[in-house]
Amino acid sequence: MITETAFQDVAEIAKAEFTQYLERKLPRITKLFTHFPADSLTLHAHVQHFRHHDAFEVRLHLSSPLKSDCASVAVSHLLDKALDVAFDKLESQVVRALERLKERS
Repeated sequence: MITETAFQDVAEIAKAEFTQYLERKLPRITKLFTHFPADSLTLHAHVQHFRHHDAFEVRLHLSSPLKSDCASVAVSHLLDKALDVAFDKLESQVVRALERLKERS
């Protein structure tokens, strides 16, 4: 899986922690796509820190060989929690998309 990450107003320490935490979560998605080539998946992650609200917004977008791409957004005061929520949403969308694909076959 190809991972592209973009940060906006995020501290360097938080960037490193986010990248490590994201790498630990990736197997949850990649195991769902075992029948597709690994380089056919691209995960775009965009993290923005809102200083006024002291909150993080995490946007995830998964481009895959499925007919529709999957995307999710989560906002939280904790970066890890925002990633957890966004990743859970993304994973559920992928599972639904794969189920629809199986139904059509």
